[in-house]
Amino acid sequence: MGVTDYWFSELYVAYAKAGSDVTHLDSVSWQNTFLLIGSDTPVDVGLYTEVEYENDRSAGEKIALGPLVQADFGLTKVNLNLIFQRNYCADFSNPMVMNYQWQVKRYWNQPVDFGVQGFGELGQWNHWEPMDQQSHRIGPAVFGKLDVGEKQAINYNAAQLFNVLNETHATTLRLQAVYGFWQS
Repeated sequence: MGVTDYWFSELYVAYAKAGSDVTHLDSVSWQNTFLLIGSDTPVDVGLYTEVEYENDRSAGEKIALGPLVQADFGLTKVNLNLIFQRNYCADFSNPMVMNYQWQVKRYWNQPVDFGVQGFGELGQWNHWEPMDQQSHRIGPAVFGKLDVGEKQAINYNAAQLFNVLNETHATTLRLQAVYGFWQS
């Protein structure tokens, strides 16, 4: 929800299922994005914040924050997000870690656009893991927006991500749909 022109807030509920286990509540998070530089500039700069309640109480609560950068180059939009996160009140020691997210999206013809997404975990923010212990995933993505009513829309994206730089060769299917609504 756009609280103001510069503050956007989202509430997420995540469920998880492993193998033949029953699907269960994994976490609830409150995410906020603050636009620091933007609107009439070629590059938008924002700040991302997140507080996540983990259903697994031994994991504590996750706090995440970091800079967001977005630029438009004609019909191409590029995003880069650096996220620093740590679980507090956890039953285990965990230093602050650094993750990244990026995407390149090419505008085609609504309701579908195409691009590439990448995600990675580098390890401790001030002392990265060796390359073979880091996680880097990249793959093709589709994006779109479906209008579902006055001042309401569903924004979606999906990607098939492949591990790179390690020997696991696991594939991740990432799907995201966000129901958005706004007031005048």
